[in-house]
Amino acid sequence: MIILGLHYHLLAQGLQFTKEPGWVKPQNPVIESQVTKYDINAGYYTSMCDYQLNLETEEDYTHVIIEVLTGSGVTQASQVYISYDTSYQELQFHHLYIWRDGEKIDKTGSLTFETLKNEENLSTGIYTGLITAYEIVEDVRKGDKIEYSYTLVGDNPIFDSNAFRMMPLETINPIDYYSLRVLHSNERQYDHACVGCPEEASTTRVYPDHTEISYLATDVEAVDMDQTIPSWHIPFDYFVISSFEGWKDVNEWALGVFTLDELPDFTTLLPTLIKEDDTTEEKIDKLINFVQDDINYMGIESGIGSIKPFTPNQVLKQRYGDCKDKSLLLASLLKEIGVENSYPALVNSSLQHTIGDILPGGQLFNHCIVYFEFEDQPFWIDPTASLQGGDFRSMQTYDYGKALVVRENNETLTDMEIEDKVSRTEISEEITLESFTCPGELKVTTKMYGLHADYLRTILEYYSVKELSDDYRNTYSYVFPNISEKVKMTVNDDEEENIMTTTEQYVIEDIWKVKESKTFRSLNLRYEPVSLYNYISTSNCEQKKQPVQLNYPAQFRQSTQIILPDNMKLDKSSVQEDNEFFSYFEETELIDKKILTLSYAYTSKAKQIDAEKYKEVCMAINALVDDLPMMIYYTKLIPKKKKKKKK
Repeated sequence: MIILGLHYHLLAQGLQFTKEPGWVKPQNPVIESQVTKYDINAGYYTSMCDYQLNLETEEDYTHVIIEVLTGSGVTQASQVYISYDTSYQELQFHHLYIWRDGEKIDKTGSLTFETLKNEENLSTGIYTGLITAYEIVEDVRKGDKIEYSYTLVGDNPIFDSNAFRMMPLETINPIDYYSLRVLHSNERQYDHACVGCPEEASTTRVYPDHTEISYLATDVEAVDMDQTIPSWHIPFDYFVISSFEGWKDVNEWALGVFTLDELPDFTTLLPTLIKEDDTTEEKIDKLINFVQDDINYMGIESGIGSIKPFTPNQVLKQRYGDCKDKSLLLASLLKEIGVENSYPALVNSSLQHTIGDILPGGQLFNHCIVYFEFEDQPFWIDPTASLQGGDFRSMQTYDYGKALVVRENNETLTDMEIEDKVSRTEISEEITLESFTCPGELKVTTKMYGLHADYLRTILEYYSVKELSDDYRNTYSYVFPNISEKVKMTVNDDEEENIMTTTEQYVIEDIWKVKESKTFRSLNLRYEPVSLYNYISTSNCEQKKQPVQLNYPAQFRQSTQIILPDNMKLDKSSVQEDNEFFSYFEETELIDKKILTLSYAYTSKAKQIDAEKYKEVCMAINALVDDLPMMIYYTKLIPKKKKKKKK
């Protein structure tokens, strides 16, 4: 009775216990592993991966064997969790065994899956609707093998049976046996690729009514994935298959997703936003500001709702929407005022410019923005980027590389080609040192432009000026430990020009450090441009296997003036580095013997540093950073004491 009741509860959550599907080809390899505990992370690894996909019946079968090699690996290895969307998917769990000393222990009947809601992103305005079937397997021990299999049935109906799958063939741990099998009907055209795979590892067999694609690899080595790898670089071999025939096919699908059954009604809204005598430019600005700032960001990412946008009328009624909802609303509003070439544009915030290197698929996109044309000029606007300053001509949108502009007869991806010459940070520092005994004073004026200003404006929507000031002061305390606020930070927001200006004033006690010996006494002051370290910092210059991501676009300028208490001598000097990845300039000059001026400028030129060039570039950066700290010192000789004459 307990088991029946349990299964009834699980069935209500879209989970049931079943036998393995009849179309699955059993995989029971004899594995003689050479993997040791020193070769893996977390104390366990997946010894066997068997994935089988039936694209016509929309079934994704998974069969794994997990081997526990250390005691610390027991806790994580004994946790089984499978996430799925109950709005269109069903989880069929088949079996779970523990293998111990060659004996099989069947745990299937004792499983009591809990269902957990996957809504950790609610704080950022995203509701996914996903649930996780979660089980802690009892009595798992070091040396055990945990074997289980399950099938996820169903695909998001929004894709209208257009199939797309992308499967990694390697992980951060080794795999003893990896098998992939894909079945599809011959009635539909499919294209597939095995990227990075040895030619002999993949086979295709065509039968009268279906095609079978197989991939098999043994002793798969772990992938060394550095944390500096760009999001758009795929470091592992992967298999991809798609029923989309090209980007034209994807665009036709997307047109169906974004096409409205009836035109939106803006007759009540528009008079509240724009005036009849407004220019078209003024109308565009007001509509962008309305969608960005007055329509709250909230995404219902469950089932069809994860792809299909709400209608503009619905978004206006509920006053919230996610990227696709806000993009469709803005594009519709722009059309209403005569900007006819206004469209939603699909992008991938991770793959960015490399999305075109993968087989076409509607499932590849994860973000939506707006493309429109005005006076024969292209413009890109992100409706989810709230609180942007400036007008639409000066607003900056992150360049995602390639986008699918959802419009009639589009057959290709569009290069965004945004050249951001506006976004930058400029810092002006003034350090006043009246004497060697008085505290020093530091005044910092920071100006942020473009996306930098937008970012700070957003930060101040969530945090107080005091919290921002504390964060800035802590940065300076790295160089000046005895720093304290003299005057509260002020913030000036010029939204029209999109310039955010902050002003800080500090007092620095004991800024001079005294050093004495028998022959001299010196007063020393150490200075470093700490804000510059956000752009360049020292790293381990090892040879990389993958490219390294750069902060791009990035422009930083700083000028520092140190008013000294006494004259000093210093020759003018400069440092310059200019390569294909970044440019850097530094200059030191003494004016009127008592005013020391320091200038710094950094501009990134690329999104990434190629792996083969990283070591050389890293060494150049390290050399610049090592030379940044400056020691200002004054030295006085201590006169020798005269010997007393003997009487």
